[in-house]
Amino acid sequence: MLRDDTRLQRAQDLALRMRQLETSSGKTAGGDLKVTSTGIPALDKLMPSGGIRSGTLIEWLSPATGSGAGTLSILVAAELMRTSGQLVVMDPQRQWYGPALEGMGVDLTRTLFVRPQTRQKVLWATEQALRCAAVKAVVCAFDSLEDKAYRRLQLAAEAGETIGLFLRHQRFYKQPSWAELRLGVKPYVGVKPYVGMKPNVGMKPNVGMKPNVGVKPRIHGAASTAGSAILPGRSWQVHLLYARGHFRAGSVKLQLDEQTGKVSEISDVSRIPGRQANDRAKRS
Repeated sequence: MLRDDTRLQRAQDLALRMRQLETSSGKTAGGDLKVTSTGIPALDKLMPSGGIRSGTLIEWLSPATGSGAGTLSILVAAELMRTSGQLVVMDPQRQWYGPALEGMGVDLTRTLFVRPQTRQKVLWATEQALRCAAVKAVVCAFDSLEDKAYRRLQLAAEAGETIGLFLRHQRFYKQPSWAELRLGVKPYVGVKPYVGMKPNVGMKPNVGMKPNVGVKPRIHGAASTAGSAILPGRSWQVHLLYARGHFRAGSVKLQLDEQTGKVSEISDVSRIPGRQANDRAKRS
């Protein structure tokens, strides 16, 4: 017997596929949607389309704030809007630190921080932003989402050909989703952490998540200027949990370069700075 959530997910997949076949404009048919690179080659390889398709929603699921989902979503958003378009960041509790985002490549002159006061207004504002053709990406943190509300967001993204980057706790993975991709993000423990680094990704926790008391939200640690926002010691493991229309899974280990601010794949754990020293100490 299929579980109810599995049955509902399959019904959603079938409904989406039927609507794609019935659409004559080609805007949502098959692979006709424009695919944009995430700016991280290793992450592109993990995705079935080789990047992110326009008009789709992406979920970043993580065990807690500070796990890397917020950082990666902003890095991807910066790449999506690099040449044109606007970025909309839903920030009802003033969680995001603008200069830190700028240090990660986000053009603040083309970034709109929206601060709705209620959850219903957050949903409404997110839907309107996704529907706007001038917007390249929308970043928003969500807890539980009702199926109808999620469906409206998916249709809005499709209509505006906008990409939604949704940050969610991993406990919502079992809930049915209208996201085209669901990515699990967690810190990669194969890299020795740098002393003095605090697990802060630029935003405060969502409701129900334990806050870092006394730590001011800054991406990549405390930074007084945008240029110094990139600090070493950030490494993550990203899992492809679900890809609509594809029976595919996989994972990739990523690390932020402390000098260039670029994210690259960790291909050999034994060559990671700090790991060699640990290995030599064990052998001796």
